[in-house]
Amino acid sequence: MSRYRLAAICLALVALLVGSDRTAAHGGKVRVDGASVGPYRVTVFTSPTPIRVGTVDVSALLERGDLPRSESELVQDARITVTAEPVGRDGEPRTFEATHDHGPNKLFYAVDVELPSEGKWRLTVDVGGEEGGGHVEFVVTAEPADPVASPLLLTALVPAAAILWWLSRRRHFARRG
Repeated sequence: MSRYRLAAICLALVALLVGSDRTAAHGGKVRVDGASVGPYRVTVFTSPTPIRVGTVDVSALLERGDLPRSESELVQDARITVTAEPVGRDGEPRTFEATHDHGPNKLFYAVDVELPSEGKWRLTVDVGGEEGGGHVEFVVTAEPADPVASPLLLTALVPAAAILWWLSRRRHFARRG
């Protein structure tokens, strides 16, 4: 195998690992579609799909509930929290605050929610604002962590690729000399 081919394979592997599912954040799978939450209407998305142990992006689009969807008006000054609670097993609920600062699309309230173990999780989205508040909840299943997206694997793969490249160069020069 030529050193150029080996280097190209190593670069492709690194690009694959770096370009994980997190690039799909602030979108993803619709979990709640225009549900009434107090005086508001909320649509909630999660990413990545499928959900895995670790970080899950939860994004919410909040609209005034008294207007038809065709005339929607976004609400930008509410307070939104997301609480993750294990279903059917012991564990403490964990609450995270969603903000407009978390991500590229400032129309969304978004937060990274940590799911530390496999299994079912109840996610409760609490909305509070000047006009009142409410909540909506849904259940997701966290699958085992994706070993390919693991930072530990990435830190091991890059030096391994460099060593392979160095060994291929060494063999190449040994044949020539």
